[in-house]
Amino acid sequence: MQLYHFIHPDFALEAIGLRRLKVSRIDQLNDPFEMFAGTQSDPMTRFALREMRRAISRRMGILCFSRDWHNPMLWGHYAGRHRGLCLGFEVDQAFAMSVSYVSKRLPFDHYLDPATSEDEIRTVAGKFASTKFLHWKYEKEVRCWAPLDPTGPDIQFHYFGNHINLRNVYIGVESAITQRMIADALGDEFTASVEVRNTRLAFRTFRVVTQRKQSLWV
Repeated sequence: MQLYHFIHPDFALEAIGLRRLKVSRIDQLNDPFEMFAGTQSDPMTRFALREMRRAISRRMGILCFSRDWHNPMLWGHYAGRHRGLCLGFEVDQAFAMSVSYVSKRLPFDHYLDPATSEDEIRTVAGKFASTKFLHWKYEKEVRCWAPLDPTGPDIQFHYFGNHINLRNVYIGVESAITQRMIADALGDEFTASVEVRNTRLAFRTFRVVTQRKQSLWV
């Protein structure tokens, strides 16, 4: 399936050159309700959810994608106010987890012991990690789990080619990054297989679209 990842200009060329994406830790995402999609009706439930999130955050992170690269809000929020890039990936659907958007919290009325097996944790975590408040719906988010080294550094990466293959690069309308810079970062091995395009604001809709006039490419 074709998915898109928005990236800040400060890290965009490095990500392409090193063929990697930063793995987001559950407890460091910008939504404080991450993994807290379940109701927390009593202290034991709240404790269980906190422990589950803490345990998962040590071992697993996520790669965040969108089904849509045209939304200017996504460019504004995640690509440095249109100064960064949007990377298009072909992602193995078996590893993709579509986010559901709900208006009410999911029922979670039992205590989840911190010593629960990893398989059981994954089952509950998968449901909670793929459920967000309705107002995030504009992101059209799809996620992939990515393993973390519990003894490794705080910032860890997932490399392209393992179920995630780069296919497109879209340059933000306010970006100082040029096609030549991207070609240099890609190298000869990837230049032919990755489509690079400049973008512009649509003339009749609130969308970001491909700049087809090659004389305006930079």
